[in-house]
Amino acid sequence: MKKQFVKGVVPALLLTAGAYSSGANAGIITLDGLNSGGTSASPLTEFVYNETEAGTLDSITFDLNVEHFSPSWGSETVIELVHNDSLFNVSFSGGSDFGWSSSPGNFSFAGTLSGFGTPANVIGGWTVRLYESFDDGIAIDSTFGQSSLTLNISPLSEPESADPVSAPGAFGLVLLGLAGLFRARRKRN
Repeated sequence: MKKQFVKGVVPALLLTAGAYSSGANAGIITLDGLNSGGTSASPLTEFVYNETEAGTLDSITFDLNVEHFSPSWGSETVIELVHNDSLFNVSFSGGSDFGWSSSPGNFSFAGTLSGFGTPANVIGGWTVRLYESFDDGIAIDSTFGQSSLTLNISPLSEPESADPVSAPGAFGLVLLGLAGLFRARRKRN
């Protein structure tokens, strides 16, 4: 299954290392073998992930393995998720979010991003963009090894319906209504 995100600026996101587990549905976005390069204006890799299940986004769990080629640095990596209805936009940076150094090499990080504020229905298309915060002038800055983003989604709850009136209660209400009509008619006469 696949998921979606929240509208506007995302307040106070919480980034924690480690695994995330819940009874929620999960949409998995695989980044294995994809290349990163270019800038936000013209990313090297951009694709649409379609979430088919309705629900609200609880968190994003990620497991990333990236090889950066010289002269590119691990700190320049940017992964961006944008809901196609502009409900949600979040980006991860190799330097500020994952602590990757300003050098080429192999980098890994696993963790969970949560705290999105007001939940929104995540169904629909998500644009995933892989690019660098600085253009080194090389075509491919990095390649993702075994890497994924998992959208952890809670199903939308159905509104509670009013309790149905029991048969004896319904019969009593009908009798009360008829008695009221009978009395009103007697008063007129």
